[in-house]
Amino acid sequence: MIFIDCTNGRDFADEDNETKSWDTVAYIETGRKYGILHIDRVASSPYDFYTLQYDFYADSEKARQDYKNMLESYNNEVDRYNKEISGKVYTIGSSEEKRVSACKEDLIQQEQTLDRLGKELGKHWYESEFSSYTVEDVRIHW
Repeated sequence: MIFIDCTNGRDFADEDNETKSWDTVAYIETGRKYGILHIDRVASSPYDFYTLQYDFYADSEKARQDYKNMLESYNNEVDRYNKEISGKVYTIGSSEEKRVSACKEDLIQQEQTLDRLGKELGKHWYESEFSSYTVEDVRIHW
């Protein structure tokens, strides 16, 4: 059984004047925490039955946390890099210039990786007010 929360709110306040939706797929499994993913995340993944399984939610949640950790690390490295080069002049071909250039290239590659991962994960990540709860029982009322 697939659960869709079709609240479908709209907000045109973002910089792209893009229509936003709060539609989510709910992942409900007894003994595991209640999880939701934005419907765009599920729909943009290669569609198969796996995207509707709880493990897809768990893998997505882990990927999102890994992304946040990578982004924090990247931002810290950028700050260190900017502080190091601020107000300095490097002689082309010197060991210092080569080291700083290598660091810059590494940061560019990290940025490209983060951009790719960000697109794969999608723009939206929601936590439900119930996301901290473990599902104890599922009852369907029609």
